[in-house]
Amino acid sequence: GRSKPSCARALIAMESDLTLHEVSAPRSTNAVVFLHGVNGHWQKTCTNNATRLFWPDALGRATGWGTYSIQYDANTNWGRATMPLQERAVSIAELLRDTSQLARKEIAIVAHSFGGVVAKQMYRHIRDRDRHHDLQHRLAGIVFLGTPHSGADIATYGHYLRWALGSTVTLEDLRAHSPLLTELSDWYRNADPPPAHVLYETRRMRLGLFKRWLMIVDRTSANPGIAGVAVVPVDADHAEISRPATTNSVQFSSSRAFLEQVFAIPAWLARYPRQVAAVCYREGPKGVEFLLVRTTGGRWTFPKGRI
Repeated sequence: GRSKPSCARALIAMESDLTLHEVSAPRSTNAVVFLHGVNGHWQKTCTNNATRLFWPDALGRATGWGTYSIQYDANTNWGRATMPLQERAVSIAELLRDTSQLARKEIAIVAHSFGGVVAKQMYRHIRDRDRHHDLQHRLAGIVFLGTPHSGADIATYGHYLRWALGSTVTLEDLRAHSPLLTELSDWYRNADPPPAHVLYETRRMRLGLFKRWLMIVDRTSANPGIAGVAVVPVDADHAEISRPATTNSVQFSSSRAFLEQVFAIPAWLARYPRQVAAVCYREGPKGVEFLLVRTTGGRWTFPKGRI
C-alpha cells in the first residue's frame, strides 16, 4: 500500500487508481480539492522539495477550510491503460458528487497542468445534467496552474511528453488530438464557467533525459481566454509552480486571495449578474427629493442595473 503522512488519509476509492485523500477537514463549509496533472501524485505534486511545505496542508491550517487531494491515473508509460479525458472527467465528477465529506460544501479546485483540462471537461459534463446540478451550483471556482488550454499552442509540451514518456490515451489527448483541446476551450469560454484564477510558469524546465531546457506551458497556452480573468506570471518552472516554497510564494498567496473572494458569496448566488443601485437625493424647497427612473415596464424605482 501507499505510505500516507499523518495529515492525510484515504477516504474513498471508487477504483484502484481514483482516491480522494483528506488532508484537512474541519467543520468548514468550504472545501478545496487539489488535482494533479500528467504523471502526478496527490502529495508529491504539491510538496516543495526544499522546504517540504505541502500546499493543501498549509492552506487548510492557514484558513480553516477543508482541503483534499485526488489521486487518479494520468500516467503516460508505455503499455499502460488510462482513461480518455472525457471518461476521467466523469469519474471525478462522480467522486466529488458522491463523497459524503464534500456534501453541502462549497468546492473550489486547484488544478495543475493536465488536471486543469480535466476540471474543464468535468464542468462540461456536469453543467447540463440534472444528476449533477447540485455539484455545479456548489463549484465556487478553479485555480489553473500551468494548464495547457490551447491544443495549438502546446507543441513543445507534447514534444517533450512524446519522446520522454512514451504514449497512452492520456498523452494522445494532449498531443495527437489538439483539436479536442481547442474545441473544449472554445466551449468553456462561452459556457459561463466558474470564476477562475490563472498562473503560468516563466522558467524553462530541465529535461534530464535530453539535458535540455524547455518551456513546457507558455503564457499563450496557459491563458484560457476568459474575459476578466487575470493571468499571473510565477518565477517557477512547470513542476515548481505547484510547489510553493512558503505561504508567501505568489502561487500560494494569490490563490488564497482568490479563494477567499469566491468563498465570500455562495457559488449558486455568484452565478447571477451582480447589480448596483444608486439613491440620489437633494435638498429641495419642501425637503429631501429623491431621483426615480421609470422602468421599461412602467414602474418607478431607484436607478439600478448591472455593474
